[in-house]
Amino acid sequence: MSLKSPKLWIVATPIGNLGDISFRAKEVLSKVDVILAEDTRKAGIFCSLIGIEKKKFLSLFDQNEDKRIHDVIKLLEEGKEVAIISNAGTPVISDPGYKVVKACREKGFEISVVPGPCAPIAALVLSGFPPIPFSFLGFLPRSKGDKKKLFLRFKDTKSTLIFFERKSRIVDSIKCLFEVLGERKVCIARELTKKHEEVIFIDSTDEIEKISHLKGELTVVVSPMKNDEKKPSIEEIKEIILEKINEHKTTKEIIKELMEITSGWSQKELYKMVLELK
Repeated sequence: MSLKSPKLWIVATPIGNLGDISFRAKEVLSKVDVILAEDTRKAGIFCSLIGIEKKKFLSLFDQNEDKRIHDVIKLLEEGKEVAIISNAGTPVISDPGYKVVKACREKGFEISVVPGPCAPIAALVLSGFPPIPFSFLGFLPRSKGDKKKLFLRFKDTKSTLIFFERKSRIVDSIKCLFEVLGERKVCIARELTKKHEEVIFIDSTDEIEKISHLKGELTVVVSPMKNDEKKPSIEEIKEIILEKINEHKTTKEIIKELMEITSGWSQKELYKMVLELK
């Protein structure tokens, strides 16, 4: 039996720059008996880089989390201290660990957190968008239909949105975002805290393909609907369209101007109305 008090630690690790590891995080990881990690190989390399050697690791990922609940509770019952880390940032947030924490809490074990780096928060404060309220959506669904359903839930909210997306799907996801949410400003952050940190801003008038070159895991922040935004009625929109048609504006020019002076209507909806009235 260990002389230590059984405890589960939730420990945040750097999202890129190793210099962001806190003294307390390093201290806790040095003393615990077992470290739960998504990728034990990466966790071993990380610990070695910060001067922690010969630790016992257990894998914790989506497919084995239910099984790990039993293992962690057994370790705690033996008086051991256990830490959860993710590949980067704060565990449990869009990473495995929630079920383990919940089960340990229900069993009455002591749980502590060592706070630290968190990609969604880092991107939010870099964006310059309103920080309160915000909604974190995690990783977006793969299919366009499911993405649309998710975005529709937030279409009329005045909340800044944050989500993760992979490079292979970023263009399609941003197009879907504008299609559902209409005119919004978007901040895409990559390589946060690293040497080549990059923050890119786009809106629905930009050529979306320009972000197709981005690499790595991307954190996306979407500006909220403006407080003074009021969705014009379809009659009001049609009246504006007819005026611009009479001014001999092209469809592209009409859409661009409508996106600048109206809110609540997606580019696709406006395009359809313009074609019907021409």
